[in-house]
Amino acid sequence: MKVKELKKAIESGRMNDAFGIQETVGDDGLVKSFHIDPQIIPDLQQTTPRKFMRDLGLYESEIGAHLCDQSNVGRTMIQETGGAVTASSMSPINAFTAMTAGLFGAQVKAEWQLLQPIYSKFCHETTATVMGGHKIPLAAAVVKPANKPLAEGEKAPMIGAAPFWLWTQKMEVRQHGIQMTLESMLADVNGTTSELQNNAKTLAYELQYQQNKRALQLKMGRTNTYCVNNDTNNEPNANTYQTTVGTGIMNYVNAGTSDLTTLDVLNAAYYTLAANKHPINPHWRLGFDKTLQLWVHPKKVMNVMKLVRQIQAMTSSIALSTTTEINISSNPLVLAGYNIEVEDYTYYGEDVLTAAGTNYDGSAIDAMETSDAEKCWFFNVNRQFMRHEIMQALQTRSLPLTGDDLLHRIVFKADGLLIDNFVMEEPRYCYFGAYPSEE
Repeated sequence: MKVKELKKAIESGRMNDAFGIQETVGDDGLVKSFHIDPQIIPDLQQTTPRKFMRDLGLYESEIGAHLCDQSNVGRTMIQETGGAVTASSMSPINAFTAMTAGLFGAQVKAEWQLLQPIYSKFCHETTATVMGGHKIPLAAAVVKPANKPLAEGEKAPMIGAAPFWLWTQKMEVRQHGIQMTLESMLADVNGTTSELQNNAKTLAYELQYQQNKRALQLKMGRTNTYCVNNDTNNEPNANTYQTTVGTGIMNYVNAGTSDLTTLDVLNAAYYTLAANKHPINPHWRLGFDKTLQLWVHPKKVMNVMKLVRQIQAMTSSIALSTTTEINISSNPLVLAGYNIEVEDYTYYGEDVLTAAGTNYDGSAIDAMETSDAEKCWFFNVNRQFMRHEIMQALQTRSLPLTGDDLLHRIVFKADGLLIDNFVMEEPRYCYFGAYPSEE
């Protein structure tokens, strides 16, 4: 990257343009999303603070003197060496600091953009306006009394709005900080490697890994956030998945303990979801996509793919053996024409499935055995989970250097900040198979 162009862009307040970052800002002034031109990413990955320093005509001694000048010890050192720090001599150092801060932010965003967010496969994103949980009104209407042919002069029934809302959970703050010392910058001998870049990559990975893990914990019922029509607060009042009908508004079944070994099991899941009605108006039948999601361990992928081919071939309702040839015959399978997706969950953290969880009422969910985790499957509509955010997917900041930071020769310090949460929006569309009951 050309330092002169970067310096000019930064001095004119076009930091994002300098590093190829395009941001979308909402009405509230918060950045909602960002995108980096893929063609710029290789340049970002090959640029280092030491290159900036050299191209700006700075030397290690000048950076060191600048740090020393901020402390009493430093002033003594500069006086002894006869050095003098003026406003003009500080300009290159200020440019170095600004460009390093911009480079770090761009490198974090580039690495974030290169990683795959698993939650985008089953969540849609919304914006929060407060840190705490709040109500989201949902559609509900009732007819009282039941609709019937009207006699002459008889009053028509009224359609009224019923109280129906979803509580979101409070926003959660996650943050990671990084710092770069003068020694680490000087150790970058040839200018082609950088601790800054490594830190940026690690920070982006860790924040997104945490996001993926939290999303999967909700997706697989390891945490439960479903909260509907709670009068006083946003405490969850139902498990995400239920094998028996709940009371009141929680009148749904969306889970089973059957392994996906026969087409009868798949048919049963279809009819289970089809029986779920709207929580307020029983006249409204819920629709759902015919999407089967299989979350498997890598060592089970081959067996799963054989199973998938048999399902797609509409094998007759017999055991789905993974060792015999596909036997195509007539079958009244209700799931003709549905989509099948296979996911390797270990990429996002195997412990998500094998670690213990917590029910909505605080009781513990026993850890799943690995053998059980390898059998998890879902039948659902897309994006019935919600990622609720109050800040952009990733916010990076550079921090001013003061006090002990200077005495430790820290030339750059920054952090990555993330404020969001995941919420179950409507569990009646989702079926979870081969999973021990949480009730």
